[in-house]
Amino acid sequence: MGVTPDFLKHYEECGLLDVHHRENGYRYFNFDQCSRILEYMRLRNYNRIKTLQREISRLANQTRNAKHFLTVSGVGDTIMAYMCVLLADPTQFSSGRQFAAYLGLVPMHTGSGGKTVTTKIPGRCDKALRALLVQGAHAVARSKCRTDWVKNILAKKPKKVAMVAIANRMARQCWAVASKGQDWRRMPVTAA
Repeated sequence: MGVTPDFLKHYEECGLLDVHHRENGYRYFNFDQCSRILEYMRLRNYNRIKTLQREISRLANQTRNAKHFLTVSGVGDTIMAYMCVLLADPTQFSSGRQFAAYLGLVPMHTGSGGKTVTTKIPGRCDKALRALLVQGAHAVARSKCRTDWVKNILAKKPKKVAMVAIANRMARQCWAVASKGQDWRRMPVTAA
């Protein structure tokens, strides 16, 4: 998306650009005017992004599980919209683990002779969604009201491994919310 003559003409007519014309009819811009044009382009793109985000949220909120997904900690509007699409029919996945594995948040397993080895997380997945879930996991890790499980995983594991583990748990919680059709609620832990 570049600067078109119509773009320049619009801002010239609005009085936001003071354009000097040369003898040959071409517009002449100094450095300050070029930086102002770039700023107008950034603002225009920002408004487009905000408009698209509002439209996506509006469409996602029309699905049956949208409000339920937002009760899972770390899930915002963008992740909620993804989950509304992926989990429109949660019976496609037999369990939360299978759903997390589909998203690339579960380590691969290999082995023979009765010995199984856990390897790295797979590369064949929707990397954009996995990155969004890891960003949500970072938000959970930074929050002031972390659960004991989050505190323990952050203390025991390296940071990146812990973030993928938290994202894995978020994906499983989203699957549970969609399959049961109710809000996520923390289960109280009772000591025996």
